[in-house]
Amino acid sequence: MANESATLLTCQTDLEVADPAELDPEAGKHQVRTWLRKTTFAGLVLSIGIVAVIACRGRTARLGGTDMDGLQSKAEVPEIVCYVDGVGGALNKQKFTGSGIMCFQMKTSSATQHGAATADTCSSFKTQMKTNPAVVKEVSCCTADLCNGEDKEEITCYVDGLAGTLQTITYPKNSGSASEMVCAKYTYSGTDAHVPVSKSTCDQMKLASGSYKDLTCCSTDKCNGPSAAEQKKDLTCYTDAAGGVLTTTTYADPVGQYVCAKFTVAGTTYHQGMMKPTGDSIKAAVGTYKDVVVCSADKCNGD
Repeated sequence: MANESATLLTCQTDLEVADPAELDPEAGKHQVRTWLRKTTFAGLVLSIGIVAVIACRGRTARLGGTDMDGLQSKAEVPEIVCYVDGVGGALNKQKFTGSGIMCFQMKTSSATQHGAATADTCSSFKTQMKTNPAVVKEVSCCTADLCNGEDKEEITCYVDGLAGTLQTITYPKNSGSASEMVCAKYTYSGTDAHVPVSKSTCDQMKLASGSYKDLTCCSTDKCNGPSAAEQKKDLTCYTDAAGGVLTTTTYADPVGQYVCAKFTVAGTTYHQGMMKPTGDSIKAAVGTYKDVVVCSADKCNGD
């Protein structure tokens, strides 16, 4: 009875986020097999629920033209748009077609997962939350478009761009998970760095204080931005003039790479403006440079 057979569940991914391989049913089956080999207990529960969703990609309804017209006249096939987990923690929007499909959000001991599943599978998730709360911590299932991402948190951090410029980038915050994101700022080999990192990575960086100097990790938007001194567009330092007279020199410093310095070599004291790496080198050469002062405020290297 070919005219009566129909695909019970179909799904459609937005073209902007779709991977062509995901639209191949054989690729979908391979994805499920790989997932089942690698998944944790919580992931196994999740995979059972959405295996039908993955397998459905690329399938087409097997309906004759006359029967299809008749079905469409009787009732439209339900559709729902849900958030699904993408690469790098991003949330993608994906359309699912079929009866009884719900969006879900499940918080486990390792991550927060987003996807679509049947009502029965959502009930199974909630049962797991009761029987194994150490693994499945929270489950919500809903039937409105994009209802499984409303409480998603994001964090915006400064990152280093070209030529010392600072840019911003926004990441999912993943609060309460092992991959919770924070903004970080530190000095490495004399260079200031601004990056988003996981909280666990920041904890490891704190243990390596010899490599990561002046480390700051914080969890509010743009909290790893430049200090008041770094935001200045120029820097004025004392410099040596003829006859041992001190004068001032102002350096254009749009990216905060200059410092003022004061040091003594062979009994003579010098005052200069210089790049930060040079200042760090002077501080490290304690056998040659005595009484070294390297600073980033206007006229901070005076006598």
